[in-house]
Amino acid sequence: PIEVYANQSDWVPFKNLCGGLSEFFLSTFDLGLSLLRREATPADDEILMERWKQLVDQAATWFGLEEDPQTPAYANTTRSVLRRHMHEVLRVMSRIPPEADGLL
Repeated sequence: PIEVYANQSDWVPFKNLCGGLSEFFLSTFDLGLSLLRREATPADDEILMERWKQLVDQAATWFGLEEDPQTPAYANTTRSVLRRHMHEVLRVMSRIPPEADGLL
């Protein structure tokens, strides 16, 4: 389990990122499914951007935090992995148009 490997200071960011990504993916997937039956509206664009903002705002609560001084000094700390994962999410999402039609 992650509790064995994660530094104690990284547990909250880990749960935050996992929960945020899961919630974002599921809600965006549901929105995309609904767009298979109808045209996207400006309201759909707003929903997508609000969900994206929620994910980014959640990550902002931990992304820039300093490492706990008690954290072991090895290169692959949990928080460094989380930061790389969030960077990848940002990179992938930056290629998707900010309109709901981009989900299709």
